[in-house]
Amino acid sequence: VRVIGPSAFSNRTNLCSVNIPEGVKRLPEGLFRNCVSLPTIVLPSSLREIAPTAFPVREDSVIFRASPTRFREVIVDPRNPYFCAKGGALYSKDMTRLVCVPSAWEERTFTVPEGATEIAPYAFSYSRNVAEVVLPDSVTTIGDHAFFCCESLETVDLRHVRRFGDSAFGQCRNLRRIHLRCAFTGRRTFSDCKRLSDVVIERTTRIDDSVFRFCPGLQSIRLPDTLEEIGPSAFRECVNLREVQTRGVRHIRDHAF
Repeated sequence: VRVIGPSAFSNRTNLCSVNIPEGVKRLPEGLFRNCVSLPTIVLPSSLREIAPTAFPVREDSVIFRASPTRFREVIVDPRNPYFCAKGGALYSKDMTRLVCVPSAWEERTFTVPEGATEIAPYAFSYSRNVAEVVLPDSVTTIGDHAFFCCESLETVDLRHVRRFGDSAFGQCRNLRRIHLRCAFTGRRTFSDCKRLSDVVIERTTRIDDSVFRFCPGLQSIRLPDTLEEIGPSAFRECVNLREVQTRGVRHIRDHAF
């Protein structure tokens, strides 16, 4: 086997063991989607590229809602020049990029190693146990959907992050407080964070589309003097938002509130 197609094993809910054979260079999109019984994936030395959605996740659909994933560990052939594993999590070989934390990671706290600069797209998505993520000051980029639907996540220090991907923390429904110092946010960054109630924003110049949409826990927010634009639907459906303190904003887009 040299090539594996997209979604090749998706929805195989009884699949419980797999070794990617030597010679495979890429894991495609949706490869193990909803493979809820798969605890470990072993990666060969030949692997060069991994699609962000390759690993097992339990999508929140009617069919799979009652079947939490058992995905706990990634193992990498030590001869692989592109990737390595530490404690079951997957990193780039130089440890600067955190690629994947298995969605059934058992510890409540995950500490990203010093020197890491990026949390890759979908790295923590659908995690069910992680309540706290400790980021070193070196992490400046968080990719699309990196923490999407992390149902237990309550605490993460984001003060040193400069770039957020789309839906980076979407549907983190136990996330309660955030502190931002980025120039601008991605779209839907914190949308549908039901318990988010304490938001501090500094230095930001633009709040993008739907960033805080469907956040009923927000009651008041003070926006920084640096803010120039509030994007479409940025605070839409924040039904308990009563007070917005701001000055200097030049553009408030459609349905912002």
